[in-house]
Amino acid sequence: QARHRCVIPVAIEGLAAELAGGASSDAILRARAAHPWLGRRADARAIHCAILSSHAWAAATVRAGLAPGVVHSVYFGVPLPPRVRPPRPFAGRLLYVGRLVKEKGAHVLLEAVARARRSDPRLSLTLIAGEGPPPYRALVRRRIAALGLEEAVDWRAPVPRGALDGLFTEHDALLFWSPAIGADPARWRL
Repeated sequence: QARHRCVIPVAIEGLAAELAGGASSDAILRARAAHPWLGRRADARAIHCAILSSHAWAAATVRAGLAPGVVHSVYFGVPLPPRVRPPRPFAGRLLYVGRLVKEKGAHVLLEAVARARRSDPRLSLTLIAGEGPPPYRALVRRRIAALGLEEAVDWRAPVPRGALDGLFTEHDALLFWSPAIGADPARWRL
């Protein structure tokens, strides 16, 4: 904040804690080595625009002291169109679109899909994800095999944003997935 006249934080989480001087998440604390300013108390007067990826985090930031006119929610970059799926019975087609990194937790999501398939064997997962780091990609492949999901997971390459509406239409549910901050880290540590 001291280096620039106009500061525009773009945050997934943590800005409210920085404004309040409260605790920072483990991810912020780990990142401090590369970015020592992370987790320091922020000066709300220096922030002219804050972009957060959910309405809840935006509201928390306002409660922590940032002016409402400064805070904007851009909901995870996923368009929220009017209903794009034609009315039809649920057929179990699940969709995940996201980055292939351990923080997004695809390996944990696979465990949930395997458990849910015990109740509804129709469930299938279309996984739209990039290459990702080779060790993590290999881990996800091993998890698919270990959980017996080879026939249930359709792993596809990333698609242009314009193709998302078609994918939303083809599927019954979009899994907007990321492990919860504060969840048991043993569940998603590699």
